[in-house]
Amino acid sequence: ALQSARANTPTRVVATLDGYTGRALYLQQNEIGKEALTRFLAQIRTAYPNARKIYIVQDHWPVHKLPEVQAVCQSERLTPSFLPTYASWLNPIEKLWRWLKQDVLHLHQLWCINRLLQSAIPKFRLFSQQSGRKNPKLPQTWYQSGPIKFMHQRP
Repeated sequence: ALQSARANTPTRVVATLDGYTGRALYLQQNEIGKEALTRFLAQIRTAYPNARKIYIVQDHWPVHKLPEVQAVCQSERLTPSFLPTYASWLNPIEKLWRWLKQDVLHLHQLWCINRLLQSAIPKFRLFSQQSGRKNPKLPQTWYQSGPIKFMHQRP
């Protein structure tokens, strides 16, 4: 790996993915904790103002289960659906992370966090555009299996 004299500045991204349209909402900043997560949950509700109930598939990150975060979920009418432990393939957002890692992050030569973000953020914007049933800018392999089925849905 190439070394740089610049600081190794971490960045974090929290995101959610609409399992039907492929639309993603994301928040990128240096630290993601309960404050950022609660703001992000409110952002989800704002993006879907007419939805009566929104199900959010979550892993077992401890912050997801904090009382403050659970209170925001309840006030925003968001219903968390926790995945089984070590079952990341059941989480729709993992498809986006895998694509981003393969397309942007794998063996990248971007020595500056700003340049890395300049490459990664347009990928998120592809997903964040409001679209109908399919976003034409996404890889066709995204839609090969059809809409993502959640564990609680019957065929």
